[in-house]
Amino acid sequence: PPRSTLFPYTTLFRSIEGLLTSTLLKLLNAGDMTGASNEFVRWDRADGKPLAGLTTRRLFERSWFVEAA
Repeated sequence: PPRSTLFPYTTLFRSIEGLLTSTLLKLLNAGDMTGASNEFVRWDRADGKPLAGLTTRRLFERSWFVEAA
């Protein structure tokens, strides 16, 4: 999928409410791209537990985000 769709796709179905009230979104809306990029790795959990594969994905998404910003 295109880079811009990865993060929303993997968060949409299970945690959209969390995303809408998240620090990540607040930082994005404030224009703090560095702060927002640092929040990506906090979204690596399923049922409250970190998943190694999701952590890896978030690190890739963060790097893509930083490149584009």
